[in-house]
Amino acid sequence: MRISDRQLLIGYLSAAILAIGVVALSACGGQEQAQGGNTEQSAAPVDWGAVGQAMGKELEDKGEGVNGVEFPRSDLTVSSKGVTLDPGMELGAEANFKDAGSGKALAIGEMPLTEDELQPMIDKLQQGGIEETALHKHLQDESPRLWWLHFCGYGDPVQTARTLRSALEATCTPLKESSEEESENLDLDTNQLDQIIGEKGETEGGV
Repeated sequence: MRISDRQLLIGYLSAAILAIGVVALSACGGQEQAQGGNTEQSAAPVDWGAVGQAMGKELEDKGEGVNGVEFPRSDLTVSSKGVTLDPGMELGAEANFKDAGSGKALAIGEMPLTEDELQPMIDKLQQGGIEETALHKHLQDESPRLWWLHFCGYGDPVQTARTLRSALEATCTPLKESSEEESENLDLDTNQLDQIIGEKGETEGGV
């Protein structure tokens, strides 16, 4: 899921930059004559530290210019098909940001929500100008019943982060760093899994 979300983020960014560029070309044409042909504009890069402060958690560099943050739903005990799921099984809210230039950023991500949390979350996102792009399920016959809400925001990254934080505060999602050490023993032959998949896997959240 992280790979597909990263690809989706880059795709959204490309489309956004193309649209902005078309508008900017026509606007800058008139400004160039008025300002003696000087159309260079300097914009400071995104202050990811400030974005992390607004999210309440330091962002992680995920490569390819993407910075993200995750909040595992360790408050939930989720089971599906008789199996109890660890938070690492995509049971966590995440938000990924990419600098779009001119002090703006594109943000996409998803949040697993209980049915009671769903509407308050949507209300908070819409109040802050963040769009809901998908609502679906990752599991069947799970307990408690969960929905995965995907979102997309564009604009001031700090303001976007504040909106996301406010939306998360409307849920029971744990928002503080956990001091507990995660076990690396999964009782699985991870070396064999790596060989079959062809990539080195990561151990995270009991997964």
